[in-house]
Amino acid sequence: MSVNRYSVTKQKQGLSEAAKEARRQAAREWRKKNRDKTKEYTRRYWEKKAAEARGDEVAEKGE
Repeated sequence: MSVNRYSVTKQKQGLSEAAKEARRQAAREWRKKNRDKTKEYTRRYWEKKAAEARGDEVAEKGE
C-alpha cells in the first residue's frame, strides 16, 4: 500500500497538540544525535532545489 504526502498531512492534522509536540521532540532528538545525516540530507535538498531552479533534470538518487 502506498501512501502519498497528502494522506500523511491529513493524518498529522488529526493529532492532538501533545502528540504533535512529542513528535517534534523526537525529531529534534534524532537530528541532534545524527548531525552528519541531517547535514547531508539538507545539502542534497538544496542541491536539488538549485538544479530545479537552473532547469536541470533532477539528479538520480544518491548523486
